[in-house]
Amino acid sequence: MYDALKPQNMQRKAWNSLVRAWENGLSNREASLLVMRECNIYITGKAIETICEENPEIAMLRASLLDGLVTQAKMNVAQKLKEGDIVTSKWYLEKKKASEFSSKGSQAFEKGVDDLSLEEKQRQMAKEMMRYES
Repeated sequence: MYDALKPQNMQRKAWNSLVRAWENGLSNREASLLVMRECNIYITGKAIETICEENPEIAMLRASLLDGLVTQAKMNVAQKLKEGDIVTSKWYLEKKKASEFSSKGSQAFEKGVDDLSLEEKQRQMAKEMMRYES
């Protein structure tokens, strides 16, 4: 698979393992371990990085394959939403419309929390509680 991009000095079985590693979201270091385990061929994560640096087409393939998992996850969420899954719907709204649907007590302070004294933190919290109660 993706044979046209395979480096000439790389064995086909190592290339196929490398591509499969990227399809499954593995880093170059993790991919090197997979190639070594599956093919008994020694390759380092740094060597894979060098291959990508020297071959922009391979770098683009790697990036596309790594993004494939994100794409699949989005498709899975979309499918669950279309099926009417309530748990996924609530989760999605909490992530996409947090200001309206968040169940977490997220708190934004005017200053960084570390910069506030205990009294200032308490005043700020009371001010925020008043805002939510009204």
